[in-house]
Amino acid sequence: MEIEADGLAQMLKSKSSSSSINICQSNCHFREDLSSSTLTKCELPALSTLYSDQNFGIQSFGKLSDFVYSASNPNKQDRLFDGNISNTYEDATE
Repeated sequence: MEIEADGLAQMLKSKSSSSSINICQSNCHFREDLSSSTLTKCELPALSTLYSDQNFGIQSFGKLSDFVYSASNPNKQDRLFDGNISNTYEDATE
């Protein structure tokens, strides 16, 4: 990634322990060798997508195991759902 900003590369170089560039809560590795006084370059962290997983092995996948998804036991559903992506199932008839 390239960032046009006067002095940013020098600041990152001189304060490397306290300064960084973060993209999506991940550190973007500063590339001093490719940066200049007006242009800062950094390497983006690996991102897991279907393409990158298949071609670069960024992340592997597999089936869930040791988990029973059952309406008769909704307490175990918290292991699978966090409430942000999908709501847990609650059966009011039990």
